[in-house]
Amino acid sequence: MADRTFTYDEAAAAFRESGHWWRSLVGGIEDHQWDLMALGEWNVRELVAHTGRAFKTVAEYVGGEVKD
Repeated sequence: MADRTFTYDEAAAAFRESGHWWRSLVGGIEDHQWDLMALGEWNVRELVAHTGRAFKTVAEYVGGEVKD
């Protein structure tokens, strides 16, 4: 399959869908699971926080609010 460039609308739709999926996944985390180990040295709480920050960063870049 050849590589192709995605349109802005395709990329935005994929980003939006991944955000909905991520929120539904996070919504399923039970209270006792937040401090369980998740990835490397990160627990579930830290992984969710880092992922949330990544979503926010992408949205800021797209919105033109890039900060150093």
